[in-house]
Amino acid sequence: MSSRNGFKLLKLPFLAIEQVFLYLDILEIIDISLCSKRCKNVVKRNRATPATYINIEFSREHGVDVCSVDNKKVVAMWNFSNTNMGNRKKMWWSIDGTEEVLRNCYVKHVNINMHYERVAYKTLLDLLKTCESLEMISDGSSDHTKHVLSSIKITKSFNDKSYLYSSANPFLGALECTDHINCENASWMRAETLLTLNCEYVELKKARLTAEDIMEYLKKWKNSTGMGRFRKLNIMHTAVGIGPLDFEELGAMRWDPLKRAAMYKLQDDLYIMCNNGMDIERADGLLATIVQHETRGFFFLVWADRFPDQTFPYGAIRL
Repeated sequence: MSSRNGFKLLKLPFLAIEQVFLYLDILEIIDISLCSKRCKNVVKRNRATPATYINIEFSREHGVDVCSVDNKKVVAMWNFSNTNMGNRKKMWWSIDGTEEVLRNCYVKHVNINMHYERVAYKTLLDLLKTCESLEMISDGSSDHTKHVLSSIKITKSFNDKSYLYSSANPFLGALECTDHINCENASWMRAETLLTLNCEYVELKKARLTAEDIMEYLKKWKNSTGMGRFRKLNIMHTAVGIGPLDFEELGAMRWDPLKRAAMYKLQDDLYIMCNNGMDIERADGLLATIVQHETRGFFFLVWADRFPDQTFPYGAIRL
């Protein structure tokens, strides 16, 4: 007859415990960590746990995936029912501290859709501190964007698909994304936040930034020896627009075909002609072009390569 006391894992030497962990999957290791504080500490010390990351879905289907860094396969998964989500105080118990328990574990992607949960998403924000990328959508009836940006540090990309923003309380903090920022409604953006941006590609639609705000950003870039990640800024104005910029103050010059090419690649299959743009050059030799369209807004483009391939691909779009 088997013992009712079970297998006394914690009685083993730690090196032996690590050998046991080699035969367990990630979900089993996490389950052990939830048994007690001592179990959690043992799991945290385990050197054999493979590197992982977490993806969080908070929309029509709520769930948490733990994925292996090596092959990007899901190694553990939790799904949550939509039923009475607003009343379930412990709905995110499974990720509370998971990134601390698993060595080299981090939150990679978060998707939040406020249309499905107007209350419970705040529980998630209380638990999350940082993630690589975050995508969200809301109806703009509350300070959702401000709540998210104030609660979570987003290190790589932020995609806000909220078409409305009715709050009078803009977010005035820093955005530390390195790769991409896209806001379908950036009416909340103010100069204080704009001046913090050092992101490779920034797209701000329905912005209310003024010519003075943009001039401050352009002067900061020109006088800086940093901001090395920045490459592309596209601001789509509201109907009012931003008005003329002071090119004389910027020391801007018209296009010189000996200094740079005419066509700039914005993204795959999307190009913009810069032959009518105005160029500004930094003391370190980095060159950027300002292009203003009445219907397509404002572009500020840095030439990492002044003479890239000018072949226009079949089926691509040229602005």
